[in-house]
Amino acid sequence: MQAGKMPNFGPRVDGLCARSTPTWRWKELIAVAYDVKPYQVSGPAWLATERVRHVATMRRARRRRTRRQCCVRCWKKRFKLTAHKDTQEHPVFALVVAKGGSKMKESPAPQPLDPDAPLKPGEMRMNTANGPAIVKQSPDGSATVNMGE
Repeated sequence: MQAGKMPNFGPRVDGLCARSTPTWRWKELIAVAYDVKPYQVSGPAWLATERVRHVATMRRARRRRTRRQCCVRCWKKRFKLTAHKDTQEHPVFALVVAKGGSKMKESPAPQPLDPDAPLKPGEMRMNTANGPAIVKQSPDGSATVNMGE
């Protein structure tokens, strides 16, 4: 963040290695392997909670797709990973404006961050290219970045 770039949160596959920082949930690992979003992966409940650490070095792969295929082959051998793709229709909700018009109100302007305020559990301070920020890590692995104004 200090260099003005967002840090890599969660799993990633770079040029030579598949790394976990620090560990992947099985659901994330399968999503990366099959190039889908985690919400598109279904299975037993433990897929979203159980974690695995995986670091593997591979020969230089030119294309991202080739790197992913290398990971899938490795995970099939090492973890006996099997999967199948399926298309399902699910009900959705449409957000529409009511007859009386929108009742939404504009949010108040954000307040500047207080550098002396104590941090709450799960928060940490960071200096970014755009100034100070407070990052809060949620138990589900997501993060919220508060940059104030």
